[in-house]
Amino acid sequence: MMLQNMFSALSFLHYRKDDDFVDRLSYFYTPSFLIMMAILVSFKQFGGRPLECWVPAQFTSSWEAYTEMYCWAQNTYWVPIEQDIPMDIAEREYRQISYYQWVPFFLLIQAFLYYIPCLVWRLMSDKSGIRLNDIVQMATEKENIEPDYRTRTIESLSRHIESALRYQHAATSRSQYTLHRVLKCLNIRYYESYVTGLYLATKVMYVSNILTNLILVNKFLETDEYSIYGLGVLRDLLFGRSWMESGNFPRVTLCDFEVRVLGNNQRHSVQVNNIIQIFNLLVNKSPKIDRIR
Repeated sequence: MMLQNMFSALSFLHYRKDDDFVDRLSYFYTPSFLIMMAILVSFKQFGGRPLECWVPAQFTSSWEAYTEMYCWAQNTYWVPIEQDIPMDIAEREYRQISYYQWVPFFLLIQAFLYYIPCLVWRLMSDKSGIRLNDIVQMATEKENIEPDYRTRTIESLSRHIESALRYQHAATSRSQYTLHRVLKCLNIRYYESYVTGLYLATKVMYVSNILTNLILVNKFLETDEYSIYGLGVLRDLLFGRSWMESGNFPRVTLCDFEVRVLGNNQRHSVQVNNIIQIFNLLVNKSPKIDRIR
């Protein structure tokens, strides 16, 4: 039932006849995957215990709950198990991991970015008067296998294209607005090459969007070790480099916090089990299916 509701919520990502499979990889399958992962991660973050802390024995259950909530909100930091914990507080802050609380929101932003080129195409492609989606849909109907039906389809499409071209020519030759006569660029949607140019521009947007998302992932995860994060992680997997060495989505981190006891500040350092990182690992190591283009 939950998965059915999730898929029904993604109905606005439906595909049409005026695109191809490569386009659908970018605007349909990838955003759908990202949105579902954002929902699953949100369930764990806001409906469960995203992390658990190994606290001192004297901590009560309420202290433990407070520690986990504090560490979740305040960030944790990672130190390899074979290294000593830095004494310098600034060094600990430099090692902080501050992205995991924002993963669902970042995934939703990514999903929207992947959908933008499709949105531009659907909003702008019909402005010239040529309804490309309807044309392709009529041309690919299975009833066209019958000669009479195919003939009627061809005649209908011919009349539509002829009418659209006649309208474009009339609009460009005698514009009723002075501004349109002075600024010819405002008449661009009436040019014969408008749909072709828009189609090519949309393809460029798809490619640019992929590169933008790769850069955003690097910035979001605050990593300078990889120029392209996904490829770097895949290389680590192929060569057997674990998270304990690379620090990619560490499942065990540390957290510092201070409490006041009898007017004195006592600083505690606890070990944290980041359960939520397993979900983040799944999302970021799953190949973004549109990157294969």
